[in-house]
Amino acid sequence: CAPKTTEIMTSDSNENGGSTEASNEMVTLSDAAIDTGIKIFQDNCISCHYGRSADNIPKLVDGYSKERWDRVLPEMIENAKLDATQAKDLKQYIYWEIAN
Repeated sequence: CAPKTTEIMTSDSNENGGSTEASNEMVTLSDAAIDTGIKIFQDNCISCHYGRSADNIPKLVDGYSKERWDRVLPEMIENAKLDATQAKDLKQYIYWEIAN
């Protein structure tokens, strides 16, 4: 099975702390990375927001736009006490899921 890919927007900081123009970055997610993202979502998000039902995580993720996820994820990541790796894995999964 070939890795699944999606394009996400990223921005780089310049030396003055501002952002440069957004650039496209291809993100390749293996089945294992997708499974990791689903597990993080299931273990840390479902219990508070979706009545502990993990019946259709892709549909739950797709319920928000990327822009809305960008607004709510920082606080949710902090509330869930995710480490940097978990936060990265969760974001990659969410952005991949939205695009697919």
